[in-house]
Amino acid sequence: MRRPEKHKPANGGTRRALLLRFLSELSAANGIRERDEQIQWLLRLEVVKVGLLIFLAMVVAAIVMVQASFLLIPLTLAWLISTLFSPFIAHLARSGIPATLTSALVCFLLVASVMTTLNLGLEPASRWIEELPESLRTLRARISETSGPLSDLQAVSKEVDQLAAMATDDAPNIESAVAKVEVVEPSNSTLKTILTDDLPSLTSGFFIAIAMTFFMLASNGQMLRNLFAVTQTWKTRKRLVRLSRAIKVHLAQYLIAVTTINCFLALTVTVALWLIDVPNPWLWGALAGLLNFAPYVGPAIMTFVLLLVGVTTTESLQSALWAPGVFLIITSIEGQLITPAVIGKTLALSPMMILMAVLLMTWLWGPIGALLAAPLLATAGIMLRNLVRA
Repeated sequence: MRRPEKHKPANGGTRRALLLRFLSELSAANGIRERDEQIQWLLRLEVVKVGLLIFLAMVVAAIVMVQASFLLIPLTLAWLISTLFSPFIAHLARSGIPATLTSALVCFLLVASVMTTLNLGLEPASRWIEELPESLRTLRARISETSGPLSDLQAVSKEVDQLAAMATDDAPNIESAVAKVEVVEPSNSTLKTILTDDLPSLTSGFFIAIAMTFFMLASNGQMLRNLFAVTQTWKTRKRLVRLSRAIKVHLAQYLIAVTTINCFLALTVTVALWLIDVPNPWLWGALAGLLNFAPYVGPAIMTFVLLLVGVTTTESLQSALWAPGVFLIITSIEGQLITPAVIGKTLALSPMMILMAVLLMTWLWGPIGALLAAPLLATAGIMLRNLVRA
């Protein structure tokens, strides 16, 4: 006889296996989720660390730039000047003329041009600085004259206050009031401070920049090639040389374009001011070309300076507006038409970035930093673009 078969539980083992599999998959999913959360937390922590390191690096860089400004400013100026004239030196070197001779000639011309400008402009500039307080008072008086009935009302109120003060019997108070409104004659303390305190440091910095410019031009890139020779592989060395040449070419194009535009701006402003009979037009034209290296901030300062010049040299406020008005027209044409057409979109800088760079460099290095801000910002942009392409 056949034994009766034992009935196995239907799908009992399968259910148990599915349950165990589900539990294992659930624990694995929880583990993956926990691991993803840990990874995300670690990534956030790394981002915070990188941000703190960048912030600390910026703080250290700012402190170094301020403390070592006596050396960094001439070095930066020498590097920009050498980049500006390096294509000319290289072209003459290929023609057989030694780079040392042309570098010495360039430095001599730079020193001669600066000395000639200072010799011609020191006397009118010092006279204008001494007359600056009187010019400000004249400007304020002429603005109050054209303000209408409000100025009359203010004058009447001042006269009433003076009569009330005179009616009092307290003589010491009157004497103290007279002493308070005593007019102090403008002195040449500003010019004296510049000559005694700032002139030695500016002179030494200028000659340090000239000496560095000579050695950078005379080396004709030899220092950079020696630096690249430290690299281990020929491929890396070749890539660095190609990258440095591209940066140097683009930066030289930008500096040549900007310098040429500012020179023509100085010439145009000089001729325009001469046509409207402004005294010392070449001085204000040269100052306009120099300040134009600091976009937005420089033209704004120059507009105010020409307004003061117009106030001191004309008899009415309407006539005084001719000089700053003509300058604004010239700078508007230069900024909106000429500069974008010459520089192009590849080397164009963002207005917001330029303004921030000018303010930051003015805070770090003063007026010289404001003039160097735009070239340094262009240098950083050219380096980043070439690094991305490489």
